[in-house]
Amino acid sequence: MLKRIDYIISNVLFKDNYICENELRKAGLLRILAGVIIFVRFFEILVSQIHLYGYTNATYFLIASLFAIAMFTIGFLTPIVNLLVLIVIPILDAKLVTNTLGSTIAINLLIVLFLINSGQFYSLDRVLFFKKNKFSNWIQKVHMLVGAPDLLTLKRAYFLGFILYAISSLFALLLHVEDPHWLNAVTVRAMLTNSFLCKHAFWFRDLEVLVPGLLDVLSIIGVIFQSCFQILMIPLLFFKFGKIFIKIWGFIFFVTSLFFLSLSYLPHIELILWIILFCPLHIPKERIRILYDDKCNLCKQAMRFFKWININEIYEFLPVSQNRQLYEKYSLTEAEVKTYMVGFYKGKILKGYDLYLYIIGKNPALMIFYPVFFIGKITLIGPYIYNLVAKNRYKLMDRCEISFDDILQKKSSFFVYNSNTSASRIVYTFYFICILLFISTNNGLFRTVFQSNAPVTSFAVSFKKNCRRIGIEVPVVFNNTDLSMGDSFMTIKKRVNNEWRLLPITGKNGERLNYMNYDILLFTNHNSDMLYFGQTLKYRRALINGIEDPVKFHEYGFGKRHIDFLIKYDYAVTKESSPVEYKLEVFTSRSSKVELFKNDQTRHSLMKVYEKNIIYKN
Repeated sequence: MLKRIDYIISNVLFKDNYICENELRKAGLLRILAGVIIFVRFFEILVSQIHLYGYTNATYFLIASLFAIAMFTIGFLTPIVNLLVLIVIPILDAKLVTNTLGSTIAINLLIVLFLINSGQFYSLDRVLFFKKNKFSNWIQKVHMLVGAPDLLTLKRAYFLGFILYAISSLFALLLHVEDPHWLNAVTVRAMLTNSFLCKHAFWFRDLEVLVPGLLDVLSIIGVIFQSCFQILMIPLLFFKFGKIFIKIWGFIFFVTSLFFLSLSYLPHIELILWIILFCPLHIPKERIRILYDDKCNLCKQAMRFFKWININEIYEFLPVSQNRQLYEKYSLTEAEVKTYMVGFYKGKILKGYDLYLYIIGKNPALMIFYPVFFIGKITLIGPYIYNLVAKNRYKLMDRCEISFDDILQKKSSFFVYNSNTSASRIVYTFYFICILLFISTNNGLFRTVFQSNAPVTSFAVSFKKNCRRIGIEVPVVFNNTDLSMGDSFMTIKKRVNNEWRLLPITGKNGERLNYMNYDILLFTNHNSDMLYFGQTLKYRRALINGIEDPVKFHEYGFGKRHIDFLIKYDYAVTKESSPVEYKLEVFTSRSSKVELFKNDQTRHSLMKVYEKNIIYKN
């Protein structure tokens, strides 16, 4: 049975010509990227935790967890800390009340990285192992827990990551089809014009006026394609064009989410997972052949870096001292190729800064820097700096008479080869059972058969509640409740020097603001998920019903607790000591009441329904 499953995974679902070493290089870089994103997310929460509660047991646990995430990022004892981070993330979210779908998908990603042992490349483990010091044997034993994958085990890990994501997506759609916004195909339009959910809602509201009907067409297309993506994700993987659709639509959806929707770190993690699953690094048909001065320390250091980052094997390194016939064939002189690095690609002769443009542009790990180098090219600043350094390279880095080209020509390798370990088998068995239980307990037939059996029902409820801890969840997103969260909101102003200043949490039109006035990673979470998922998200959902009696809701209900939290947070962050006056204002609208091809802009009109001044002193 397992052999048949492996055959389907390897020859039908993931039949691309994966290269193990290239995939592990890719995984190593993506491990670092994922680690940074996860670290920043929890560091922001730590800052909020300290402001509000000081150094409690929860604070110290969070600090220890951040240390583990940092070790995972740099790749120290990678398999162990990978497993540790897998366990810690859901515990932290539950303890800090910051549960999010982003963490569920992060667990999917971490499972894949664990199974393929992402610490084989771009890790401190690798550096220490090849140093042949006292840690070498210890590090090798740690990595033997999961080993290094062969092609089959690599694809098996990818399939598990995919199936976990696909199952969550499928059950999310089963909720969508009961939602009136989804059934009326207005979900995308309502979402894009929602000031709480969309970062650029006011652009789309202008677009509603400038080009009536455009958002309706986009909404219909989006709902249809997203429905196909979610419900047919698994069967489509069996067909060539189906797989292309899954790959492309996934990237479109995740990139759109990253730049337009406010979802904390969810789209970042989804993009990394999708790159791992669907962007194999094939061996290129033609390489960039780089001639370098192998007696120049600066040139060799540059080549060592490019060899280190050569994740798709696009570069071939040719020392000048051993390739005289090659450069003379192209009428190049020894002085020329030594002063200005020269390369060859698809019949083109590339020299100096032009070669660097190709080196950067053809490597997926360096493509992010291409715009900077391109701007340097068109402004002539780049070639000027390059030529200046090239002419003075011996002065900068000295020269050696002995060539060390053998270091560059030496083939990199894994430092662990065992591919079928007990740890891997335990993980697959565990998830196989959990997936079956998840599917069984989340369908109507199960509820009908066991509705009168209290122990079974209790187990099902408990299992479903804790499934997110292992990376399986029924996402309740983009439904009628979510789309109504932009209708009503509260702003808080603070009197400073006899002037009212808006607290940077909610803007005057209901948009999310960043408390620290920066958002480098585009989380759009008030600079802390403790404020977003723990507070404003819950407040907006509760306010949908609470708006019927805003006085009672804000003076006796959840609204009062929310107000107390935000005022206490601001008071602590700004280090106030004397009494401070705050003004609360609650507004409501009909913003989410969208109908296809009807352009009622009055639905965005705001009406104030509650106002109160509070004097706060800690």
